[in-house]
Amino acid sequence: MPARRMSSTYNEIQLLGVPHYLQGEADGLCVYYAMSMVLVALYPEFHGKIHEAPHYKREGSPVFQILRQRARSDRKFKEEVGDWFFNGMRTTDATRILNKLFCEYYTDCRATNYFIHQRVKCRRMRKRKYNRQLRALERIWNVSDICNAISWHLPVIISGGGIENHAVVAVGWGSEGRSRWITYHDPGLVRSSWDYVRKIFYDDCAAIIPNWECFTEHRPPALITRGKHTEYEVWNPEELGHSK
Repeated sequence: MPARRMSSTYNEIQLLGVPHYLQGEADGLCVYYAMSMVLVALYPEFHGKIHEAPHYKREGSPVFQILRQRARSDRKFKEEVGDWFFNGMRTTDATRILNKLFCEYYTDCRATNYFIHQRVKCRRMRKRKYNRQLRALERIWNVSDICNAISWHLPVIISGGGIENHAVVAVGWGSEGRSRWITYHDPGLVRSSWDYVRKIFYDDCAAIIPNWECFTEHRPPALITRGKHTEYEVWNPEELGHSK
């Protein structure tokens, strides 16, 4: 993913059109609600059925449809949903469910990974003694990569670090001088929240990022502030061609 530069002493970008779904007070469905927010932001037609129970092959929540196919029986499906409700779900499992959903129902992208699971380090190593260390670091993201994905109108699911055993959807970021912050939708809070990156990424995190090459036709619009000027930016797929 190429870098999208924001040249100013003060920058801020926040994605619009990303729904903010709320979880219950005693369930472990934060990853599910984070997945739902990202799905509806990229495919608004999911909004009306994202929380419906699965009925037939393509009716109801697309997330639960895939979970039901994996279970292969109603009893196993209910057991997995119950375990998910009380114990939560790993981001690696969530990534597999999202990829299976799009590989089965959508063919507008040749890639098999519509969503990518990434480790995010709080800071990147400067010295690399061996080539294998360099190759390993190329597969690890840092905070700048998260901000860059948001700048390209892609919401990102974050778990771990200051978020701890929870999952949120990063929908914006800002910077002023050397300070940077992340704006995110927390399924456990009514309003959007923000925090400095040093408090979120003080320890290694995990992230689920939509594949930059797949979701080209529709991405949520953004409100972008550069210095004292704020503008509403609608996603334009032609920008991908100019960035290559």
